[in-house]
Amino acid sequence: MLSRAIKRAFLPVIGIMGVIVFTSCLPPLGRSCVNNKPLRTLNAHGLEVTAVAFSPNGKILASGGQSDKVVIVREGSVIRKLQDTDYTVKLWSTSTWRPLHILHHVELIDCLAFSPSGEFLAVGVGGIDTGTVKVWRTATAQLAHSLRIYTHSPLPGVNAIVFSPDGKWLATGSADSKVRLWSTTTWRPLRIISLSGVATSISFSPDGKLLATASWDHAIRIWSTTISKEVKLLQQPYSRQLSDITTVVTFSPDGKMLATATDNQPVKLWNAATGKEVNVFRGHSDSISAVTFSPDGKTLATASLDTTVKLWSVTTGRELLTLKGHTAPVYSVDFSPDGKTLATASRDGTVKIWNVL
Repeated sequence: MLSRAIKRAFLPVIGIMGVIVFTSCLPPLGRSCVNNKPLRTLNAHGLEVTAVAFSPNGKILASGGQSDKVVIVREGSVIRKLQDTDYTVKLWSTSTWRPLHILHHVELIDCLAFSPSGEFLAVGVGGIDTGTVKVWRTATAQLAHSLRIYTHSPLPGVNAIVFSPDGKWLATGSADSKVRLWSTTTWRPLRIISLSGVATSISFSPDGKLLATASWDHAIRIWSTTISKEVKLLQQPYSRQLSDITTVVTFSPDGKMLATATDNQPVKLWNAATGKEVNVFRGHSDSISAVTFSPDGKTLATASLDTTVKLWSVTTGRELLTLKGHTAPVYSVDFSPDGKTLATASRDGTVKIWNVL
């Protein structure tokens, strides 16, 4: 699968009025969750929502996406109205569900990540030849740092960002097949890891000593963050069509497991220590765009281009719920810190909040 930013270019624009929808979903385990009645609807991103993330304390929900806007241009005595695109990140209060801040960007937003303290929100945006990570102060919505990456690639620049658990590092994965570890003190890249394909996903282990990477060449690797050395290869790289790209990699909360996803293949669960495959999750009818563990590590949520989100038992591999409600591919999914709700972001211009207790 291509990165979300590239895949979006080949999908029709479906969303007209972006909304955030809140729904209750409490069916018996193993049954599909359908016909959910929205509890609350908020204006969001008009065209599509590409990323969503809860703050560490759960008080803020960040959503990134794009909307149409009209630009007035004066040429002498002639006034023209031109259509343009507005790229924004909105910070929503989860108590009032009103926007606290709107952060404006000039390029496509592909990923979001809060720092462990919640002080910063890092936003990955992509452009031709370059990529940028905007680091914002969450409380004041002030831009703190702008990290520029020259990828020299026609592909979107920054595909993945994540803070280390102790907040001392910000890792970025980009189209130049490199993962950079930035110091959050100096905001300079102190370590650079070279991959054999475009970086699509990255994840720190809970202790911050390891970094898992996924790339276009199908490879899944685990690296030491102290010496930037590969310590384990879970999946061998190989050269085939783009449909074999590894799109997602994420550590479980206890660091013992690693979940991965590739196009045309089910989601896999690996033993992080031995590198052996533990379980396989089959059920989606299209590519997987996002995978995340619940805070207690017992449940795995998978988002797909088939417009659904599924919840799985990590222990048994059994499908627990299918969340239906989006009318277009789902790009991003995130659990609230207490594990009671799940946020999903979609091409249809909506973010849905589900009760998954």
